[in-house]
Amino acid sequence: TILTDIQKNVIPQLQSQFPGLKVELGQARQKQEATFTSLWGYGALSILAIYALLAVPLRSYTQPLLIMLAIPFGFVGAVIGHVFLGISLTLESYVALFAVGGIVINDSLILLAKINELIHNNVAVNDAVLQAGKARFRAIFLTTATTVIGLAPLMFESSPHAEKILPMATSLAFGVMLSMLVTLILVPVSFVIAQNRD
Repeated sequence: TILTDIQKNVIPQLQSQFPGLKVELGQARQKQEATFTSLWGYGALSILAIYALLAVPLRSYTQPLLIMLAIPFGFVGAVIGHVFLGISLTLESYVALFAVGGIVINDSLILLAKINELIHNNVAVNDAVLQAGKARFRAIFLTTATTVIGLAPLMFESSPHAEKILPMATSLAFGVMLSMLVTLILVPVSFVIAQNRD
């Protein structure tokens, strides 16, 4: 970024020319960095809380981890979206990632709940995974499609008023798109692997 380049190249030259020169971040930048720090702190706490809330009803230590497996891929999708559209990551982008995490958890949860229901009805693990994928594909796909279609007008809005909302819309849209594929493929595969190990 511009700030990093200035800190590495410009400021050291100025400090060598003018001994005693002290350069500090502006007040707005300091507040933004403080917000980032608190945001990730609250994010870590929320992930722990989500794990606890999922572990109790599922009566499992591994299944909540499988449900949350798609969350990092939602983050990757958001970054890909920003690169693809040529938009810088902003504070709004990171805030939207928490919304992506919520959608991803919901999709994974309904899929795993269906798998558990089928296994409880004495369906073999592999068959349960396939049947649950077919049964929940429509719900997961429609959740993703309606989210992306609803955000599309914001992503392609060129007015100055949309500049603040554009990074948020991009994170949400691309995050849920990639996480949908992960939810439908990686989560069931990981479930089968975990069951075979047990």
